[in-house]
Amino acid sequence: MMKHQILILDDDISRFSLFTKLIGNEYDSAYTAESLLAAIRKGEIVADTLMLDHDLGSSMNGTGMAKVIRDEKLGLPTVKRILIHSNNTVGGTNMLMILQEAFPDMTIKLFPTSQINDVWEELGRDKIALRNFILSIQ
Repeated sequence: MMKHQILILDDDISRFSLFTKLIGNEYDSAYTAESLLAAIRKGEIVADTLMLDHDLGSSMNGTGMAKVIRDEKLGLPTVKRILIHSNNTVGGTNMLMILQEAFPDMTIKLFPTSQINDVWEELGRDKIALRNFILSIQ
């Protein structure tokens, strides 16, 4: 069961190590678009922030997942913001546009991992400060 304010979707295990270093280990994780979609359909998402990757290495990438969310009108009642942390600018931008169609009143932004790292440095490498920063993005 998911239980944290942040849910991270990424297929790269080393990226989860990076996120743990940057924001601590209080986040839920999904490793494939299919597993995240299943959790959404079951109503298991409790996070208010989704951090999504594009290049997932599975049969469905982030753009495909965003299209399913939009086309099936899947609800995300607890989610206030979606941050696309992919360093694939084209794929991330495609996700952004599709998700903005699906959720026109939600905060949806590109926030690539390189930028997350920069903010962490600016905040003095403080996990709590970065976590609070992420949770306050509007």
